[in-house]
Amino acid sequence: MDDATALYEAKRLARGGQIRFSRHAHRRMDRRNAKRLDVVTAILTATSATYQDGRDNWRLRGGHDREGDAMTVVVDFVADLLVVTMF
Repeated sequence: MDDATALYEAKRLARGGQIRFSRHAHRRMDRRNAKRLDVVTAILTATSATYQDGRDNWRLRGGHDREGDAMTVVVDFVADLLVVTMF
């Protein structure tokens, strides 16, 4: 999968509600006081996806939460979209 396809698929799956959050993502969300909709918004507004070789996941950059604060989301594609972490 190339970067553009990964970004498209992440947005498609997010729009369809096909997201599972890892425990690590929940901990990061708690620290940042972010809600599920903030992460979904960050995915939908992301402008780029970069494959992280060796980690076998994708970093989505250029997105923001509901308040407009920058948020990067790391995703892994399994049967649906797994949010690995966010910051």
